[in-house]
Amino acid sequence: MTQANFQAPIEIREYVQKSIGQARGAVEAFSRAAKRAVESIESTLPPGVKEANEKAFSYSQANISAAFDLAQKLTQAEDLGECLRLQGEYMKTQSEALQAQAQAYFANLQKSHRNEAG
Repeated sequence: MTQANFQAPIEIREYVQKSIGQARGAVEAFSRAAKRAVESIESTLPPGVKEANEKAFSYSQANISAAFDLAQKLTQAEDLGECLRLQGEYMKTQSEALQAQAQAYFANLQKSHRNEAG
């Protein structure tokens, strides 16, 4: 059985791409506002929290950007096979990124805790 080569009309692709761009812009604006809100109270938080917050925001930004990049790539996919390949690559890359982020984040927390205790 052969796989049908389905492509969305160019108008739909352009609309989806525009929508992805608008959503990305909205999420970036929300992230900037959230970061400013957290920064405004950081001076009242225990030491080490600022660095933890910065790492958390950085990781969040990277993960959100990767998701939007995938969405953009999917709009250019030629067929279902390419969509599945792109999704598989994304899942593998994000799994590795999340594991590295978690290790670095918790190592930083442990370091901060040791500095506070010592």
